Amino acid sequence: MLSPGAACRIAIVFVPSGNQNANGTLTVNSFGPGGPQTANLLGTGVASGDLELSPVTLAFSGYVNDTQSQTVTVTNNTQNAVPITGIQTALPFSQTSTCPSSLGPAETCQITVTWDPTQPGWSSGTLQVFYTGSGSPQIISLTGSAQTIVQFYPTLLQFGTQIVNTSGPQTGMGIDNYGNSTVTLGKVTVSGNAFSIASNGCGSTLQAYYGCGLELVFTPTTIGAQTGSISVTVNGAPLTATLQGTGISSGVESLSPANLDFGSQIIGTKSSPQYVTLSNMGNGALGITGISVSPSFFSQQHNCGSSLAAGASCTIAVWFAPKLKGMLVGSLTVQTDGSGSPQGVSLSGTGQ
Repeated sequence: MLSPGAACRIAIVFVPSGNQNANGTLTVNSFGPGGPQTANLLGTGVASGDLELSPVTLAFSGYVNDTQSQTVTVTNNTQNAVPITGIQTALPFSQTSTCPSSLGPAETCQITVTWDPTQPGWSSGTLQVFYTGSGSPQIISLTGSAQTIVQFYPTLLQFGTQIVNTSGPQTGMGIDNYGNSTVTLGKVTVSGNAFSIASNGCGSTLQAYYGCGLELVFTPTTIGAQTGSISVTVNGAPLTATLQGTGISSGVESLSPANLDFGSQIIGTKSSPQYVTLSNMGNGALGITGISVSPSFFSQQHNCGSSLAAGASCTIAVWFAPKLKGMLVGSLTVQTDGSGSPQGVSLSGTGQ
């Protein structure tokens, strides 16, 4: 426990396992306002040895068949010549170097690492430098992320929530050609009964460095998350993106009041209840999927059942039973299948 106005220190140690850029977080949880506090942690590990590689990692990003190169510097940290016996990597990475068979004291040489992806997705590998001396081989990690030259944008189209059996607004999606040649497009199709194409501005070809647009509509027929896809062939090869939306009822969730303050309460005792009203402001039934409070020194009980008719309301009783001294905060959360969900009520009290 930390007294008001007091401070403490946390010692953090970084122990890298080799050549690496490392990141992490420090998280401090408390029962006070503001929730968990976090700090980002960053560090660069350098493997000790007669030869040193810099940088300690290489990351590439681009398009399929888009060749990229980066340079690694090799430094001799000793006062003696160091024989270099081999430099290795593997596809889709390759390397060439200016390094001699023996690197003189304090001298440097360069290795050019080339990334040439032939498939979309993530690739990884290593660059290894073998030599006669301590710390051999020196190894750095290689990563690459390749996208197709022609792609849907976005690759995941989110329609959000929509009342069942009604159509949402038209939402745009593009097909973009980042390549240097014209491509042939097949028919654009959609799977998933809730999704449809309202307009299609894409023809049978798409010029280099051009894009075309489509408008899609989400019309859910059931409550809950729904997923579909949109597809087209590009020079005969399939290209697909994901469509997602959530059907909701015509009920509208409303909670009142927005916060409850229980004041002071002796540790080990339970307060009198305070009340929250859940109302359905919509014109259809509102399904109730969850009512919860946190943390454990707050509790609740309700008469809401599993649904509320249009215009109806129910009551949620909340109690405060502190286990610690000082200002304590929490929340009441209500989840429904209607618009406006989830909603929450802020809870607070002081343990004595």
